[in-house]
Amino acid sequence: RVSLKTAQQKQGSWVMFPDDLGIPGFLGYLTKFDPESAYAKGHIVAGQNTTVADGKITVRPFGSEVVGASSSATTPIKTQAVFEKRDGTQPQVRMYGTVVEWKHPSVNAWETLETGFTTGKVFGVAALSYNADSTPFLYFCNAYEAMYRWNGAYGTFASATATTIVLEGSTTLADLGFGATGSVVIDGIDYAYTGLSSQTFTGVTPDPTAGGHAVGEPLAQVPATVAAAPRGNILMVKDAALFVSGILYNAAGTLAPRPTEVHRSKVGDATNWTVSATAADPKRQEFPEGGGRIVALVQDEQAIYIVKETCVVIWTISSADAFPTTVLKAFDGKSQSTGAVSSRAIWSGANGVYFLNQMSELMAIQRLTGIDTPQAVRISEPIEPTLVAGVHTTAVGITFRGKAYLSTRSSSDASANDVVYVYDE
Repeated sequence: RVSLKTAQQKQGSWVMFPDDLGIPGFLGYLTKFDPESAYAKGHIVAGQNTTVADGKITVRPFGSEVVGASSSATTPIKTQAVFEKRDGTQPQVRMYGTVVEWKHPSVNAWETLETGFTTGKVFGVAALSYNADSTPFLYFCNAYEAMYRWNGAYGTFASATATTIVLEGSTTLADLGFGATGSVVIDGIDYAYTGLSSQTFTGVTPDPTAGGHAVGEPLAQVPATVAAAPRGNILMVKDAALFVSGILYNAAGTLAPRPTEVHRSKVGDATNWTVSATAADPKRQEFPEGGGRIVALVQDEQAIYIVKETCVVIWTISSADAFPTTVLKAFDGKSQSTGAVSSRAIWSGANGVYFLNQMSELMAIQRLTGIDTPQAVRISEPIEPTLVAGVHTTAVGITFRGKAYLSTRSSSDASANDVVYVYDE
């Protein structure tokens, strides 16, 4: 139990919280003045970076503590994802600067997976685990270079000869998911191989003994390009197909922006992008109703939300060759109440989709009691002045253990995201 001074009592007067206030507990953060309640009892009206433990209140210094991925490079991490494979293992990937890195689940170090990308770009990432494929694939693209797909095969180095590499353990390379031929990367060096034999890569070039690799060093399959795919950085998987938007270059690498289009791969084959009238073959859909460019694709309730800058379109996949669309809420080309500020400021929760709109409002697309269609509900009204004062061009959100988290800049004075808002679902 903690003693807190209320705004309605004289200076120096204290009460027991929440007992003496006649409320069940802490009711949340409230910075918007409510004339009816005059800052209702039980709310915090001015945030403080504190923790409560062992009967004590501790004021924590402002700053941050690294608890996950970090990079010593001067360029910040733009994208990070976990690739959950069919066997339950979860290698991670992250993108920053000109590189894509990966992390072995059992080794506390990040390793180079692929390099040579246009620096500082945001990637789209999506996993497709189609049973007809021998392995699941993680697809990623930054809209500038070709799309890649990674099978997530990895292991740790045991030994090498001039033409072979041997991995630790007793699981065969084939069972680990490595391709019959291909390339692997270790310590940032790519090695091509021509065959597999138990735990040994054969026909390896160049000579791996020259690399001086240590026993236990992580090794991974090199990703392959998806040459026919359009180059976009908004990726999503639905119904065994890969959807791509945010397209800047075509598959040939020619600048051909398609900011209001969504492309779908062949069902069951995300390497096939040749459009045809056959139901399961690749398709393209234009969303010309205004509202700016497409900034995100999110799926919910058997539909895809096409989130543009100032409107949200519901794309209903009623059959493989019919794609009816409906604007979620009223749109006249002038309003800015719906639509998202960026691709990273929209995310899925337990019961809906959250996004930060152009008016600095945190919205939720969800069902309301007695209404049979999804609604865009403003959930940030209690802290409206606080969000309006912020700058949200780099905002990013996530849901974890029943709470939605929004990280953003508290004001124009902040050079990077410096505050996290928490919403209890």
